[in-house]
Amino acid sequence: MKHKQLETLLEQLRNLEQKHQATPDNEIYKKLVAVRRDIRTLLLDDTAQSMIWTKQTYYEKSNKTDSLLARTLRPRQERSHITAIKHPDGTTKSRPDEIAKVFEDFYKKLYNHTPDAHTPDG
Repeated sequence: MKHKQLETLLEQLRNLEQKHQATPDNEIYKKLVAVRRDIRTLLLDDTAQSMIWTKQTYYEKSNKTDSLLARTLRPRQERSHITAIKHPDGTTKSRPDEIAKVFEDFYKKLYNHTPDAHTPDG
């Protein structure tokens, strides 16, 4: 229902913007402002409902070991997981042991504090 109403309002907005660009009339401008206000109100109502649902869900499930926490953390884990890394010789390493070796070599060079140590770049 709201989706159909939003589509209708967006179509009206497009038409009014085109009319207003063609002939800047005060009446068209008033209608344009009214349609924008209606769209904003509709979107704010939808956002408020989403916030209420989220608060209620977190309130109900906050002290329970549930899949809510798992669903919340899963995207973070996926974003922070390194699936491949470029080796200094130009090849791409994608196996976990190879990725670990590339990091190990990099940090060994970086923190090499011997007197004749050179920077990793040269």
